[in-house]
Parts: sequence; structure tokens; C-alpha cells
Amino acid sequence: MGEDFLKKIKSTSEKDFEALEKEGVFTGSYAVNPMTNEKVPVYAGNFVVADYGSGMVMAVPAHDARDFEFAKKYNIPIKEVIQPVYVNTSGSDAYRKNEPKVEIKAVVAIIKNPKNNKYLLLQWKKNDWRGFVIGGIESGEDLLSAAKREIEEETGYTDIKFIKKIEGVVHSKFYHETKKQNRDAHFETLYFELNSDKRNEISKEESKIHNIVWIDENKVDKFLVRDNDILIIWKRFRGQECYESFGKLINSGAFSELDSDEAKEHITKALEFKKLGKKTIQYKLRDWLISRQRYWGTPIPIVYCAKCGIIPVPEKELPVKLPENVKFGKGNPLATDEKWIKIKCPKCKGDARRETDTMDTFFDSSWYYLRYADNKNSKIPFDKSKVNYWMPIDQYIGGAEHACMHLIYARFFTKALRDLGYLKIDEPFLKLFNQGMLHGEDGAVMSKSRGNVVLPEEVSKKYGIDTARIFLMSVALPEKDTQWSDKGIEGSLRFIKKVFETLPKMKTGKSSRKIESRINKTIKELSEEIVEFRYNLAIIKLRKIFEAIEQESEVSKKDIESFLKMLSVFAPHIAEEIWNRIGNKSFISLEKWPIADEKKIDLNLEKSEEAVEKTIEDILNILKIIKEKQGKDAENVYLYAIPNEFENYNSEVLSRRIGKEVKVFAVNDRSKYDPENKSSKAKPNRPAIFVE
Repeated sequence: MGEDFLKKIKSTSEKDFEALEKEGVFTGSYAVNPMTNEKVPVYAGNFVVADYGSGMVMAVPAHDARDFEFAKKYNIPIKEVIQPVYVNTSGSDAYRKNEPKVEIKAVVAIIKNPKNNKYLLLQWKKNDWRGFVIGGIESGEDLLSAAKREIEEETGYTDIKFIKKIEGVVHSKFYHETKKQNRDAHFETLYFELNSDKRNEISKEESKIHNIVWIDENKVDKFLVRDNDILIIWKRFRGQECYESFGKLINSGAFSELDSDEAKEHITKALEFKKLGKKTIQYKLRDWLISRQRYWGTPIPIVYCAKCGIIPVPEKELPVKLPENVKFGKGNPLATDEKWIKIKCPKCKGDARRETDTMDTFFDSSWYYLRYADNKNSKIPFDKSKVNYWMPIDQYIGGAEHACMHLIYARFFTKALRDLGYLKIDEPFLKLFNQGMLHGEDGAVMSKSRGNVVLPEEVSKKYGIDTARIFLMSVALPEKDTQWSDKGIEGSLRFIKKVFETLPKMKTGKSSRKIESRINKTIKELSEEIVEFRYNLAIIKLRKIFEAIEQESEVSKKDIESFLKMLSVFAPHIAEEIWNRIGNKSFISLEKWPIADEKKIDLNLEKSEEAVEKTIEDILNILKIIKEKQGKDAENVYLYAIPNEFENYNSEVLSRRIGKEVKVFAVNDRSKYDPENKSSKAKPNRPAIFVE
């Protein structure tokens, strides 16, 4: 049986292994795990590469996709040894290294309505978080009671049936904005089914947080936020795939509880100590087939002669040019172009034929960057001195899919040319940055086949292309995947319109100390954000400085120009237009980048600005609470600041921001209106507030 299987796969090439259905056969033999002394069945499989390691590998079906598929097919036990650990690295709830952390045990409740096979999910109103019912386990509760309490509190459903516990724990690290602390949450999952629609009314506070939605089973993946802990939990619940990323070891004896990356080193050292193995590094560059059977490519300068064999085209006859009048439709058109194919042998002058394969375009893209340094040279590919002056490239930006092709070949070319004496550099690119993918509103990567593509020309016609640029760079860090949103781009359009309408009409004069400080602080910080590709944070800073400029009665022309120069990186067309409208004859794109004058950055002013922003937030919250409790809007707002901070709170600006008249008093003002003596509670950078 084993021999028959080997004959079946003997002719299969390595590159076809991935496409094959995973097949194998039990050999009847067992190996012994050197760390646990457990017997492990030995299978012959068609997806094990003979020159990987020793050609015999230890399968880990719980944490390798191919092993998982194979184990499911042959009913081989799947033992989990890594519990998933998800670390949130972007957004306002990104895990913060220097903040305190709190460990919590939590439960995830997956609820299904068996009548229509839909699952209950929650969609948060204030952010884009979507998931199942989740909550912490309180003192005195077990997993089941905590889940039932959370279900009733968040959804109101009471007639539910507990089905089973989903094995395993998922760990999640994130920042809790309200609590101002990191959370290390340990999620366990319970599965419930709905018996009936019987439910209690949920609290007003809970109803303001999220909406309850029922989603078809096959649409839950798209509904959930991509690449997060909840999606991991859902896939484990369905048994769809294994977990292949970072985590915490379990079922691993003395190595349990270690982080998986750290555990690799410990296990390796243990094997070396026992003289059972050692760590080695195996390098491999797959053979590169550069030829393609197609017209589009660089002709390979080779001639085939029946008498002389394979002969290179003489250098004086290079480059070999493609024929222009070719017929497409039947394979490689070069193979049927007899006029181009037939040639005299460079050596014996007898009849010969050209090579009809062309080079893969990757061949040319493996050295194009060298040609950029000397692109007008008609005698040689590039001048060595010019390449040594310009190279290496400081920053390479491209898709992650280039890592195993173009980038490897480019390094190969560079090092080969270095060894041949054509250049001195060792590496073509100093830094690599991989950008994320753009997803449609359906959550899937944009593609014509899916029909979810948003055409740039349509976006440009409706919103302006600068609006699209601002939106796409606002929603996430550039290395993260981004989801298109018509609602989101509307917000960017409002910002662009406001800038376009405000700045040309702004009275120019002398900037206040506050604006001078903030504009120079923004120049400094935004410059750093751009260099580090933190475009979303840069745009947040742009919006904030514009809000500050907008509140001023006059601003210096230099400060307005500095703002426009920063904006021009993200909205070049709008910035260029406003630059012209405020009286400049040059192009902003040719102007020098603004330099921060750090002497003008007043940290005390910055602190007072933060205090003003916090005060505005407090007033808006108080107004909101009054409306919710009393069912009507408050009419008057009074603010009481300590004397040396009185000038920081501009009544006119506050009134415009709040949408109501705000009267500001110094606490020592004897004529102030203060019926409840609120002024006595005023503190530095924290004025007292009275609303009626």
C-alpha cells in the first residue's frame, strides 16, 4: 500500500504540491517524541517536501494549515499546544507598553437561533467594534452564570439553552480607554441556543452602546472586524482552521505558559542539552525559471544552430528587438513568426533559429533601480560612479507579495554585480515597508471579480481625489488593511470644504502666542509622523491645528502657509489652489518644507489648551446628562476659573464650540453669577462649571 502511494506521487513536482489534495498513508511505524516519550504515528504524505529539513517532519495539526487539513481527513487526533494571544497594535485601544495592566477572566457567549440558523452579534455605535456578547467574570460567578448575566444585560434574552463549552482559551491584550489601563483578558467561550424570543427590556445605558443584529452563519466572518480576537474565537468555534500565529504554550509539560517564540529557544536548548538535536539555519533560493512562452518580455539573445549548437548573439548585435507585426491568438506569437525566427548562425553562417522564449519581467525589474541612476546612458547599462553616488535606495514601499520574488532577485542581482566589480553597495534597499490592502464595504479585498471595486474616477468626480486621499490615510496606519466607507469619506469631504472656504478669507496679521506655539509643535510632530508612515496620526494633528486656526480672529500669513505646506502632502490639489488664492505666485509643491521653531513652543500654553479641551468635553457631557434626565436642554452655562487662568477661557470661542452662550468669570470676581457657590470648587487647569 505504501509503495503504491509512493508511485502515485513520484512524478509530482514541488511547485504543484500546494494545489494537491492532501493525501497520505499510515506506514505502520511509530516515532518517539524525544521531549515527551510519546509514540507518534508515522504517515507518508504528498505535501512533505523531501529537501525540507531531513524530509521527515513532526506534524502540528492544531497550528499548521496543511497538517490540519491532513489530520481532519484521516481522523488523526489534533492536540492544541498554543493558545492564541491577540495584541491590539493600532487605534485608540492599542496596547500601551508603559501603562499599568490588569488581568481579567472573561466569557464570550455565542448565541444561535436554531429556527433560522442566525447568530446574535452586537454592533457598537461609537466605533467600528462588532462581536458577540462579552463580559468579565465577577466575584462569586462561574463561567455559565457570568455568561447568562451578560446575555440578559446586553440583549435582554432570558429563554436560552446552554449547549456546550468551546475548548481552549483566547488571550487578548488591549487598552481600556475609560479605565486608562491595559487589559490582559483571557476569554473562554460558551455556546447557547435561543429557545424563544422572550426577553426583558435592556437599560437605556446599554441600548446607547450597541445595536443587536442577527447574522447568517455564512456572513458572520465578513461582519466581524478583521484580524481580531473575536474572529479567532469564531473560527475556532466552527472548526474552520487552525491557529498559526503567536501564543502561549499549553499541554507542553515544563514549557507550558511560555510565550511560543520564547519557548522555541528553551526547547532548542533542552534538545541540545540532551544531545538529541541542535539549532541550524537552512538557506534556500528556489531555482528561478526566467523564460516565458509569450511575446511580452525581453528576447533571450540565443541562437540554435544544427552544426554549432547553442550560440550567444554577438554583443555588437544587441539588443535583440521584438518584431512589431505579430499575430496573437495561437500561443506564443514569436514561435510562428518565421521571418523573425530564421537567422544565420553567428559562428558558421549557416541556417539557425532564434530562441522564441522571452525573459520574465521580473528579470528586468531586478535591476531597474540601477538604471534610474543613469537613465540617459546609451553606451552601457549604467555608470558605476553614478550608481555608487545614488545607491542604495533609502526606502522601498511595496506589497508583501514581493518579498519572495522581486526583492530576493533584486538582492541577488546587486550582490552578483558587486562581486563582478560593477558597484560597491551590498544591499539595494535599506528599509522595507509593506502597505496594507484596500477592502470594499463588504469587508472583502477589492477586486473586479467580486464586484466591490470603487473606481477612482467616480470618487474623484463626486468628492475630489484629495478627499479620497485624506480619507484613506485617516482610517488606519498604512501597513494595515483599510475598509472603504461612503460614510467615512463624507466626513473627509466636510473637512476639505471647511479648509477651502475658511483659509482664503482668513484675516492675516499677527498670530497669537497660542497659534505660534501650536503651529510649530505641529510642524515638529507631523514631520516625525510622516517619516514613520503614521499618516493617520498626522492627519489628526492637521485637523486639530486647523480647528485652532479657525477660532482665531487673525493669523500670520507665514503660519497659514506652514499649515498649507503640511496639508499639501495629503491634499496637493486643494493646497495648491488655496496657496494661489492667498496671493502666492509660486507652486506650493516646489516650496521648502516648514521648519519648527522650538523656541516658540510654549509647553505651558499647550497644557492650558489641553485644559480648555477637557473643559469643553466636560460641559458637553453635563448638557447631555441634563437632557437625558430632565428631557430638555439647559439654557445657560457659567464657568469659574482661577484668576491667573481666566484669560485662557475665551467666552466667544467656548460659546461657538458648545453651541450655547458660555459666560466666564474669575473666581475672585465679586459681581459673578454663582447661585450654588460652584466657584469654590475651581482648581488649576480645572475650572468649575454651573449649568441651568
